[in-house]
Amino acid sequence: MYAEILLPQKVGKDKDTLTYQVPSQLEIKKGQIVHIPLRTKKIKGVVLNLHENTPPYKTKELIEIVENAPHLESWQIDLLEWLAAYYFCPKFKVLKLFLPVSIVKKKKLTAFIPDDEDLFDLDKRHILNPEQLHALEKIDQTTKQVIILKGITSSGKTEVYMHLADKHIHEGKQVLFLIPEISLTPQMAQRFHGHFKHKLAIIHSQLTNKEKEKAWQSIHKGETKIVIGSRSSLFAPFKNLGAIIMDEEHDNSYK
Repeated sequence: MYAEILLPQKVGKDKDTLTYQVPSQLEIKKGQIVHIPLRTKKIKGVVLNLHENTPPYKTKELIEIVENAPHLESWQIDLLEWLAAYYFCPKFKVLKLFLPVSIVKKKKLTAFIPDDEDLFDLDKRHILNPEQLHALEKIDQTTKQVIILKGITSSGKTEVYMHLADKHIHEGKQVLFLIPEISLTPQMAQRFHGHFKHKLAIIHSQLTNKEKEKAWQSIHKGETKIVIGSRSSLFAPFKNLGAIIMDEEHDNSYK
């Protein structure tokens, strides 16, 4: 078995990946982050594809699967390939959206220990009015994948979002709450904290490498159920995403 490894750097003029032989003792899957030998170094790469076609040149063996890494799911690999093709963008550049810098550069990744706090219940003080209940029922009953919730400012849309998130969390799923501007993150996080007695993952481009790695690990392990973030949070390693809620979906920042 051979693995096509995608690196977060350019590998050649007409080539996206490097080919390595898979050791017989390793069970490798597409999307896993692995260590490979490159010249005199040991570096990280992602398994983009697996095949049994023996290349016409000598290949080295990949070394190991990286421990405590937020390995990519098959849907993320599909999205990566689609983005590269649609935007005529090199795959190594697209890969950087899916892997924080610290995960690529650190020699050893840390498995972050979750807090003991594990309360997902919605604060019962937040009762919906009849109009909000009607909107929530409509969302529950529809078979459509995309729904628009329209209402004037301060009409209570966020309360509907909270109850929708609560439903998905109790089904064991995760929820992504997208916001158009980073500056809105603290305000929205505070509102969610007022409803859910549990830590949130915050994702945006101003996080430090360590903060982003910690958030990535927490989402990948399924410990964090609610993620609030700007556009870059779409590439987080969700294990079981139930809903994406786009606040202010008309905002140009999303474009």
